Amino acid sequence: MLWGPLLGVSAAAGVAAALGALVAPWLAGVAAAATAVAILSLVSCRGHVGPVTQALDGIGTDRFEVPPNAPFKPALISAAARVARTQADLRARVTLLDQVVDAAPQAIVVCDEGGTVVLSNRTASDLFARGQGLDGALFSEVLARCPPDMAAAVESQADHLFTVDQADGEAEAYLVSRPFFEVNTRRFTLYMVKHLTRELSRQEVAIWKKMIRVISHELNNSLAPARSLLHSARLIAGRPEQAERLARVFDTLQERIEHLSTFIEGYARFARLAPPTPGPVDWARFIEETRAFYPFSVLGTLPEAPGRFDAGQVQQGLINLLKNAAEAGGPPEAVQVQVQQDARGVRLSVLDRGPGMPDRVRAQAMLPFYSTKKSGTGLGLALVREIAEAHEGSVRIEPRPEGGTAVHLWLPDGPPDSTPPAAEGLA
Repeated sequence: MLWGPLLGVSAAAGVAAALGALVAPWLAGVAAAATAVAILSLVSCRGHVGPVTQALDGIGTDRFEVPPNAPFKPALISAAARVARTQADLRARVTLLDQVVDAAPQAIVVCDEGGTVVLSNRTASDLFARGQGLDGALFSEVLARCPPDMAAAVESQADHLFTVDQADGEAEAYLVSRPFFEVNTRRFTLYMVKHLTRELSRQEVAIWKKMIRVISHELNNSLAPARSLLHSARLIAGRPEQAERLARVFDTLQERIEHLSTFIEGYARFARLAPPTPGPVDWARFIEETRAFYPFSVLGTLPEAPGRFDAGQVQQGLINLLKNAAEAGGPPEAVQVQVQQDARGVRLSVLDRGPGMPDRVRAQAMLPFYSTKKSGTGLGLALVREIAEAHEGSVRIEPRPEGGTAVHLWLPDGPPDSTPPAAEGLA
């Protein structure tokens, strides 16, 4: 592994600077001056552990030559010993870090600005190169030899879940993320790929069980009353004097059928969300059309520049948020929508003054089928999150300082790694 470019000059410079600061004023005419200058030059120019190690190997207490009459001889020897100990500690830490990364279950690849692999672990070698080393290779050339789905997911700038078909016909699932970071003004890309097949299988089984329980509960809630109402209708049919009661029976049956139809349609809508088709959106028209479903006021002013997203999908997500805000228990007139737009994207915030969500509820609110409402399906916020992620955006739920809840729907307008701006004016 090429650790030098990652460590940079900071750690080694501290080692060399300790020696240089003590020795420099007193080394005029001393042969060891050239060695100290060489160390400082190596650290400043290269920042590699290797060159520093080689230079320091000759500065042990036994081989550090100081003329007998040189001033501060004990101090110079003590400084050399401290440098040697620090250098050994640095080397041990690098070795430990090397072993930890190499043993990580995730595939880890770090590339420099030119796309050259400067760090990788054993898992990455097995996943991308069938066990061959990756360090020093161009990562784009490595990906060119990988399955197309894997290469496309890894090269995407957003977190992606992808599958790779195995020889036995089974598909293995992976999650890839690629954050960026800087070390000593140099920009690096970190690729992390996690094997998720077993975890997804467990989650899939758990979700199926929960979905079956929810559907069974809703079906029973509608079918049990319907069965009872049909029995009552048969009894009434044999008594003409009670015929007027049939109208109430039929009305109740219709209500239960419509509830069940709405319930099933909610699941179908969640399952068949199509890829978004972004286009220019006029904010004034978009807000007015949405206001026809639920009343709300606009906090602040609307952006003059048009937005760019799938208006139908985002409006559905906004309607779901407004429905939740209307049912939160706060004053209806306190429901507000705020639109904040800049070069990075747009944030749609729905605000209410209800009692707010407990931390436990807020942490699970966007999970499919999770609901604290007696008649809730648990799909409203889950669908909002699906819509946001389809746009490579995100959803965040926050408590408001003076009471109530704020739900932020962030839609990037640019690179997917754009960072959402901080929300303003949401007290």
